[in-house]
Amino acid sequence: MTKMTFQESVINSIENLFEENTLISISGKAGTGKSTLSLFLVGKFLTATHPYEGSCIWVQASDLFSKKRLHSLFSENGKQLMYITQNIFVTPGHGPFTSYSLQLESLKELSEEDYFLPPDIKFIVVDNISHHLRYKLSRVASPENRSSIINTYYDTVLTPLIFRCSREGITLILIHEVSFDVNSNQTRPFFAKLYERLQGVHITLLKSFVSNQRVLKVRFNDSQYTFKFNLNEKGFKFTK
Repeated sequence: MTKMTFQESVINSIENLFEENTLISISGKAGTGKSTLSLFLVGKFLTATHPYEGSCIWVQASDLFSKKRLHSLFSENGKQLMYITQNIFVTPGHGPFTSYSLQLESLKELSEEDYFLPPDIKFIVVDNISHHLRYKLSRVASPENRSSIINTYYDTVLTPLIFRCSREGITLILIHEVSFDVNSNQTRPFFAKLYERLQGVHITLLKSFVSNQRVLKVRFNDSQYTFKFNLNEKGFKFTK
């Protein structure tokens, strides 16, 4: 049996968590690699077996899907790249949502049982799920109205979508913005308390602006793992 490299062992550990959980939360500041990590892992999963199988819905909530990044990540294998390109269905097709109400309506529709999904869906990725909610709340002063917006978002959109994914064995990947929380004196995912109510795998990407060192933290139940990595056009290179 061929011994796995350190890179392969890290990816294998993350893949095992993906296989055992249907909710993955990925957060980090701009430029830390949130979308790249999601695309890298989704592509690896869709082409992990022979013949390749599975597909993905990629929701451009506020960030544009990068075809250029996809091509750079999987350019060394033409068949792999072609399959991934043909089996990631990007919505909305015209570009990211322009408002909170449009995102709300679309995600609500996606969570409904009678909404048709492409065949053999393995992943639904929402990138960036917090942007429009954050902007909406910034324009509301009343605590009661803010609470109503959050409850509507959680109860009529997010929870039904999570339940549908759980029932149908679909991994839901939620990509988040982060902000500085004065109470904890930490940079945390926007509305962290809302998402911490959800059971799943929480991944945080960090980057030191002093040393340029990048770190991936994985939190699952009471366990936490930390991996160092470099990010280049070919994807994630994990280091000891």
